[in-house]
Amino acid sequence: MVIEEGSGEALVIEEGSGEALVIEESSGKALVIEEGSGEALVIEEVSGEALVIEESSGEALVNEEGSGEALVIGKGSGEALVIEESSREALGSGEALVIEESSGDAPVIGEGSGEALVIEEGSGEVLVIGKGSGEALVIEEGSGEALVIEGGSGEALVIEEGSGEPLLIEGGSRKALVIEEGSGESLVIEEGSGEPLLIEGGSEEVLVIVEGAGEALVIEEGSGEALVIVEGAGEALVIEEGSGEALVIVDGAGEALVMEEGSGEALVIEEGSGEALVIVEGAWEVLVIEEGSGEALVIVEGAGEALVIEEGSGEALVIVEGAGEVLVIEEGSGEALVIEESSGEALVIEEGSGEALVIEEGSEEFLVIGRAQGKPW
Repeated sequence: MVIEEGSGEALVIEEGSGEALVIEESSGKALVIEEGSGEALVIEEVSGEALVIEESSGEALVNEEGSGEALVIGKGSGEALVIEESSREALGSGEALVIEESSGDAPVIGEGSGEALVIEEGSGEVLVIGKGSGEALVIEEGSGEALVIEGGSGEALVIEEGSGEPLLIEGGSRKALVIEEGSGESLVIEEGSGEPLLIEGGSEEVLVIVEGAGEALVIEEGSGEALVIVEGAGEALVIEEGSGEALVIVDGAGEALVMEEGSGEALVIEEGSGEALVIVEGAWEVLVIEEGSGEALVIVEGAGEALVIEEGSGEALVIVEGAGEVLVIEEGSGEALVIEESSGEALVIEEGSGEALVIEEGSEEFLVIGRAQGKPW
């Protein structure tokens, strides 16, 4: 079925197979296809205020250079969904792009703003958005093995109850990135500012931020086996009630790093300033800070089997009611180091000035201070 250069105020196809449906250069205020297979559906250069496809398989759905205020796909597999270079207020620019309950092996959106992109209950093995702003990108209850966003601002990116094995964002600002109750084995953000990054209730085996500012990075109730920030500022990094087996910050400022009620088997900060590092009620089997200033490092009610600080100034290091089997500080100034009510089987400080070192109500089976100036020791 081919329609060319027609207005077509209402085009409705119900319960049809439609092996090839092509619409070219038509306005088409309402295009509706219901309960049809439609092996190839192609729409080129159409405005299309409402394009709706429901309960269709649609092996190839292609939309190029069309405005289309609303594009909705419901309950369709759609092995290839491609939208490229369209102004369209609903895909491309796109006020509302909605995909509901569809598998969609490869949905692709290229060079469109896309004010609202919503995917609900769909697997979507490959979802790619290239060079689009995308004010709101929402994925609900979908696996999404590969979700890639390149070169777009994306004021709000939300993923709810989806696994999403790799989630990749490259070269975009991303004012709000939210992941709720999703596993997300690989979440990668490269060269993006991303004012708030929020992950709630997800495992997040690998979370990587590369060369991004990230004014607020928040993880709540997530395990997060590997959280890595490379060369990013990260004014606020908050982890609440999460295990976080490996948290690594490399070459990042991180003005505020806060962890509450999380185990965190390995927390590593390398070559970062980190004005405020706060850990509240966390075990933290390994906490390592290398070559970082760390104006305020605070641990409250945490076990911390190994706490190591190397070549860092650390103006204020405070540990309150923590066990801390091994606490080691090497080559750091540490103007104020305070440990209260902790056992601390081995506490070692080497080559540090340490203007104030205070230990209260602690056993400290091994307390070693080597080559330190230390005004009040």
